[in-house]
Amino acid sequence: MKQIDFLDLTCVPIEAIYQEIGRLVFESIGNKDWITAKVFAEIEDNSSGTTYGRYTTKESSDYSLSFDTDYRMYLAFDEIRERM
Repeated sequence: MKQIDFLDLTCVPIEAIYQEIGRLVFESIGNKDWITAKVFAEIEDNSSGTTYGRYTTKESSDYSLSFDTDYRMYLAFDEIRERM
């Protein structure tokens, strides 16, 4: 798979951006035995905002655990916001 340049997503198909978000979630959680994962993005018009993630495992299905997101996740969601 071709490496995505997160600093210039303008020519990347939106489906590829969604797939990259999924790959980043998997990369962030690692090899833990997770059953659900959610990413939250709060992107504002003036190039600011935040992203964060929560997941559950079979052992922790009653509560969520956090996982880190990095600048690539923010840039991907910011590009989606620009296109919408």
